[in-house]
Amino acid sequence: RDRSVSRGLGDVYKRQGTCYVNLGAIQTRLVQMRAEGIATLLKAIPILEEVNDRRLLCDAYNYLVNAYRMDGNLNQAMYYLQKLDKLAHEMQTDAERFRYYQAKAGLLQESKKYTEAIVYYRRIIDMLRSGYKDTRDYEHYKRLADCYLAVNNSSQAYEYLTQAYALRDSAFYTEQTEQLSLIHISEPT
Repeated sequence: RDRSVSRGLGDVYKRQGTCYVNLGAIQTRLVQMRAEGIATLLKAIPILEEVNDRRLLCDAYNYLVNAYRMDGNLNQAMYYLQKLDKLAHEMQTDAERFRYYQAKAGLLQESKKYTEAIVYYRRIIDMLRSGYKDTRDYEHYKRLADCYLAVNNSSQAYEYLTQAYALRDSAFYTEQTEQLSLIHISEPT
């Protein structure tokens, strides 16, 4: 009986951590709520550590890296990137590795370390080409093109920008086709 009660409380605690991460992720995307989002994510960390939800902890660290980066607080972004790096390395799953590469590339690009950022964007692209799925894959190609342009490699920038636009147009076409199909299905015949 005691075990089932503690397991039930652990589940409640885990759901609370999940809610904090989801809410924090939404809040950090809105400029006017970013500070509140950071505070929400910081509340989630001790909970996730206690219930040992490492996957969700990786998400929280990733959101914190991006939130601090967008706020211009690169020291805090680097601190959480190091935590994400350690955890992603321990887990060694594609999802965590992808999140780490994404966070690291963005932070390096923001810090104007374009050559280093290129390395991580190339790793992201390699994962995408090997079958890893990301609905906004074109953004990674675009950011890689921006980095190449910043280091005066216009031919590589052009190549990746062309691929970014092709992927974006393909994603738009697929979405538009799905929406038109739904409209067609819902029309009375």
